Amino acid sequence: MQKKEPVEEAGVVYDTATKKVDMRNLRPTDFPFNKRVILPSALSEEKEVGLQHLKNNMMKSVNNYVQNDKNKQWQNLTENEKNGLRSLRKRSKDNSVVIYQTDESGRFSIDTAENYLLACEPHVKGDETSTQQDYERLESEMNAHSVIWTRIPGAGHGTGHVNRIKNNMITHDCPLPPLYTLRKDHKTMDDEVKGPPVRPVCGAASAYNQRLFHVVSKILNEVWKEEGSVCISTEDMMAGIKKANDELRNNVDNEAIVGSADVKALYPSLDVDFTVDKVWEVLYGSEVRVESVNVEELGLYLSVSLKKDDLLEAGIARYCPTRKSNRGKPPNITGSFLEEKKEKRFMSWKPVSEQPDEVATRRMLTEALRVVLTFIMKNHVYKFDGTVRKQAKGGAIGF
Repeated sequence: MQKKEPVEEAGVVYDTATKKVDMRNLRPTDFPFNKRVILPSALSEEKEVGLQHLKNNMMKSVNNYVQNDKNKQWQNLTENEKNGLRSLRKRSKDNSVVIYQTDESGRFSIDTAENYLLACEPHVKGDETSTQQDYERLESEMNAHSVIWTRIPGAGHGTGHVNRIKNNMITHDCPLPPLYTLRKDHKTMDDEVKGPPVRPVCGAASAYNQRLFHVVSKILNEVWKEEGSVCISTEDMMAGIKKANDELRNNVDNEAIVGSADVKALYPSLDVDFTVDKVWEVLYGSEVRVESVNVEELGLYLSVSLKKDDLLEAGIARYCPTRKSNRGKPPNITGSFLEEKKEKRFMSWKPVSEQPDEVATRRMLTEALRVVLTFIMKNHVYKFDGTVRKQAKGGAIGF
């Protein structure tokens, strides 16, 4: 039988034979949000001269087009259409109209500001408004979770870039993702003035929780790959449908049930606690293991994040440190927990008397994942109509 070789993807090694995920060899440049890149040495003189010649030839072609050909291109707009576009640009600048695309067809849509806000109301109704201070507090807590989740799997210990990876996980003044909508022009409408319903889209190239979920997904992705019925992308689903169709063609006696691949308001309709519980079940029941888990950091994370009764119910309380003194406020995740030196992080905690075995470590890790997934999913913040809002329920809307 052919031996299965470990698979490395963006610095994370997954051993298909032992089903272990190893994040120790993560490099800072494996992250799409890497903050610093060290430029390589210059190429040989011959290659550098060749690249400069290529650049000169390309610029000659561009300049030739600009000088000789640009005015010969056909125009696909009439004079009236050009004047209409100028008028719309002017009205858009003074906020008298909103110009945007339709949902699936990508056509031109124009609406009054009042009608646009009215159409968006069902998607933001009930979401509580937040202040900039609330957002900064959440960003600080998200940064704390992010740093801790580089310590637990020992990210970067194999490459010697622990600090660079930690710094990559920290965000400062991350722009709030704007929420906008697209008209569903393929839907029927009851009122031609109000128009068809809209689809919300949270247009974020980056978000304050992006870094944290990126690290957590390194573990979850391997779990989903073990599940034969899970599609991780549209392309994966299309390939699965094609495979099913091919099998049906070769087996005419096989009965098949065709279901829709579309679900109405899937993510906003999710019950976060129920969803996280289901992820917990799949993760705990899978054969995927995380290599070299730092059980000390993991135990401290659980002690800060969960109540003692929750730790006892999960059967992991004896593996988590307890406070030396109960005076004052309980510790929070943005306190001494983030100290660089280990001695300071554990200064206020009693050491555990018993080290967890593999089964207990797995239970601790899955409980920690429950904590971080709940925090991510319940703290989706966006900006709409100049107001900061926090989604009240369901999964992140419109990403």
